[in-house]
This record gives sequence, structure tokens and C-alpha cells, in this order.
Amino acid sequence: MLKKGLREEACQAIARFFYNNAIPFNVAKSEEFTVMFDLVSRHGLGFKPLSYHEIRVKYLKEEVTNTSLSLQSHKDEWKKMGCTIMIDGWTDKKRRKIINFLVNSPKETYF
Repeated sequence: MLKKGLREEACQAIARFFYNNAIPFNVAKSEEFTVMFDLVSRHGLGFKPLSYHEIRVKYLKEEVTNTSLSLQSHKDEWKKMGCTIMIDGWTDKKRRKIINFLVNSPKETYF
């Protein structure tokens, strides 16, 4: 019963985090959301959340590096098989123009 109460308290805190920071609810459907909680739970009690600086600098740099490495296999495929560059443009509610560039190849589409 105690564990159920702790889960409810944790779930309420997570929901409040979404509400107070205007995080879209569909984020809870992402694989990264589930993986994050699995890894935090493995750590156990005393896990210290990331600091603003760690999120903004350290881990952002690492993610850029990881994305570049992931992109390399796509670039190799583009050289072999060719690719198509696609552009999708739209305007948001504040009348700001948004342009998305995508590269399509037999391997997959890269956004």
C-alpha cells in the first residue's frame, strides 16, 4: 500500500511538471520518456537531476555528436544510392514562417 501511495505521489509530480512547463502530453508516448524513467529507477534513491548547465552544454554537445555520427551512415547511403531534398514550409499562428528540410533516400527520410 505504501508503494502505491509513493507511485501516486510521483505520478502527480510528473504530471505537474508537464502542466507547469507546457510540455506536450504526447511526449509521454516517446520511447525516450520510458527509457529515462527506467534508467533513473535503476540508479535508485539519491539520483540527482541534471543541472541547467549540464542540459544546456554538456549533454547537448554529446547529443550533437551522436546525431552527427548517426547522420554519417545516411550520408554514405546518399553517395551510393542518391537522395531527394524535400522542403516543407508553413506559417504558425504568430505568422512566423517555418521551413523544414528533409532528405529522402531508399534507407529512410532524414529530418
